[in-house]
Amino acid sequence: MKRYLILMGLILIMASVTFFSPKALSEELLIKHPIPFGWKFKDLEMGEKYIGICFWPDIELNGHEPQIFPRTLVQILDKKSGRVILEVKTEAGERFKLLKDNKIFLVKGDESGDDSIRMLDLDGKEYWRIKWPQGLQSVKGQVLFDLRGKEFAYVDLVWGSLSTPAVVYDLDSGKEKFIYGPLNLPEKLREAGFGLKVFLPIGEDNLFLMGIGASVFLKHYDNRKDIWTISDIGGNISSGKFLNDDYVGLNYWRREEKNKYISGLAVIEWKTGKIAFRLENIKINGVSQKKITIPYVDFIFLDKGDNSLVFNPDKDDNLVVKIPYNYKTKTWVEEKAKRYRALVKYKVVGKSREYQKIYYGKYVVDENEAGGLKILRISSVSLRDED
Repeated sequence: MKRYLILMGLILIMASVTFFSPKALSEELLIKHPIPFGWKFKDLEMGEKYIGICFWPDIELNGHEPQIFPRTLVQILDKKSGRVILEVKTEAGERFKLLKDNKIFLVKGDESGDDSIRMLDLDGKEYWRIKWPQGLQSVKGQVLFDLRGKEFAYVDLVWGSLSTPAVVYDLDSGKEKFIYGPLNLPEKLREAGFGLKVFLPIGEDNLFLMGIGASVFLKHYDNRKDIWTISDIGGNISSGKFLNDDYVGLNYWRREEKNKYISGLAVIEWKTGKIAFRLENIKINGVSQKKITIPYVDFIFLDKGDNSLVFNPDKDDNLVVKIPYNYKTKTWVEEKAKRYRALVKYKVVGKSREYQKIYYGKYVVDENEAGGLKILRISSVSLRDED
């Protein structure tokens, strides 16, 4: 009987630990990779099959301050095995721009005007190198890829769009395909800072999506009639990107009163122009009226598993917001949004904590003292519900 009571007591203690203890930190390792001697981790690009890691010169080991864009080391890893497929040392002034399928894009821009982009394969072979047309500077502009892997555009957005064109190139050959602009706007709009804020090639049927002012258009390169137009998305457009094959996300803002500022996110079905979801936040005298801060669309992602909107709010790398998708109504439900705190490591910089950056709303990079780094899935990092 005594043994039975002791056994039951132990079971109760274990049960209490299971149900009342906070969730322990669990790390599902995706990749463990050594940091090459003389280099330090800088950035991460995640593709479907491959991972691109960019390293900058280590200031202490190399004994000098790097340039704004120093020569960097890029390693491409197989996502499953972690094996290094390719190692590339970039040219001076060149940035690792994107890893797309089995192609690597490196963009150069410096004060000498030597502005260009080149495409490599996973064997390091250079397919093509493009010098931007005179007047375009890759330091200021953006390289924007289509949905189908057939085209990319170089656009000097906002102010640059008033004096330089957007240029679309064929991805396989690197040949120029289409030029749009520069914009010819009334003087008042030019002075107010109006310009091209969104330019996204589709990669099929000569289509591109454009946002200027508060208006959005799906257009053809050959100036055929616009497929659809949204005359007012809800405010002045500030940025946009494709979230997946079906949706495009656009940031916008408007000021209703002197002390009232609204920031918004519109998710649009790009084929039809239907606004599928809208998220807005109001600031009065600089104070947000909601818990959810809306970041730039570059930091917003659609989860391939459950189609939820996932993002990291402004100035808080350690916070994750998830807005679930309702498959019946085919929209996202703001009322069911959850905020999570990823319990990842941090380092103290001055009086503030500097958390590990969360990439794509899914991954963190943990740099350890042994000269290596670990890439972890966000779903595997312990999360604390903030609501």
